[in-house]
Amino acid sequence: MPYPIAGLGEVTLHGRVDRVDAKDGTRYVIDYKTSAAQSLRKKLKAPDEAVQLPFYAWLCDAAAAYLPVNEAPIVPLELDGETDVEAISRRLPDLLEAIAAGARLPAHGIDGVCAYCEARGLCRKGMWHE
Repeated sequence: MPYPIAGLGEVTLHGRVDRVDAKDGTRYVIDYKTSAAQSLRKKLKAPDEAVQLPFYAWLCDAAAAYLPVNEAPIVPLELDGETDVEAISRRLPDLLEAIAAGARLPAHGIDGVCAYCEARGLCRKGMWHE
């Protein structure tokens, strides 16, 4: 999806979705997950932290859902498109404009994720408190 960004010109936004379905005239982006449904429900409550699915929904102009495949029964966990997708469609251009203007990027290190990061040490997470 081409998108004009002040200070950058036109950028191309893209992603690789797991699946796109259509039902009753509505398109759905489906993101397969091996995570537990409980942890995915937490992601849905904090849309500012989990931006991949709303980003894909925005690019595809679709509703969206996580599909936890390691639990039975397999039940989709739908994204609230009214809040999450709207938020990402406003926030992403603002962030890209700020980057183009030279803004510093905040480091968001979550210990549970950082422990497995291939780039651990490059961000100097251990020195953040200083």
